[in-house]
Amino acid sequence: MRTWVVNKKAGTIVIAGHYDTNGNGKYDKTDKNEIGIYDLKTLKLIGKI
Repeated sequence: MRTWVVNKKAGTIVIAGHYDTNGNGKYDKTDKNEIGIYDLKTLKLIGKI
């Protein structure tokens, strides 16, 4: 599940969800929750929590 918020003044998007660590396409106990902040102009990751 992904949740996202766009900040138009700062030009960023914040995406919260889980990262599939083993690549099986399903949510497992080993998957990591993370929050990623991306620059909308360059579409590059600014920070990850």
